[in-house]
Amino acid sequence: MSAPRATPALFVTLGMLYFAQGLPAGLLGKSMPALARDAGLSPEWIGLLALPALPWALKFLWAPWVDRWGSGKPNHRKRWILACVFAVMLVLAVTALFPREWLFGSGFALLVVLLFLLNLFSATQDIATDGLATRLLTPDLRGLGNSIQVNGYKIGMILGSGALLIMVGHWGWQG
Repeated sequence: MSAPRATPALFVTLGMLYFAQGLPAGLLGKSMPALARDAGLSPEWIGLLALPALPWALKFLWAPWVDRWGSGKPNHRKRWILACVFAVMLVLAVTALFPREWLFGSGFALLVVLLFLLNLFSATQDIATDGLATRLLTPDLRGLGNSIQVNGYKIGMILGSGALLIMVGHWGWQG
């Protein structure tokens, strides 16, 4: 079976999927350390906020499983992507239920776990999205696809960090 013809809608979709992956990276890499400093956390504890990014380095361990489990069924990768995007939204909603002061204090372990789950779901979405892009883009369009991937991710990362800090300053943590 041949790959469908690449259309502008496909590139927009891929750009948005990679954008969605960049949001948690910006949150973890830029916003959380700033919020932790603002909450009075010591540099040692702020350094621990890098641990939840571990799924990105280890995703090769479960990538074959994501590629195989459910393969051959219609929309195999789309189901993975939708489940992961929903899980990311759920983790963010659960995180917002707790007061910032508590998360950066006695609830710090829970914050690390929630951020780990956020990264686990985002890294898994990345596996499925990369597989989808590889299947849908012909070899001559993969360079453009890769550019969209990098730019979508970086824009998501920038907006994820900047927008969160602006929103927390304006509406508060739980808003």
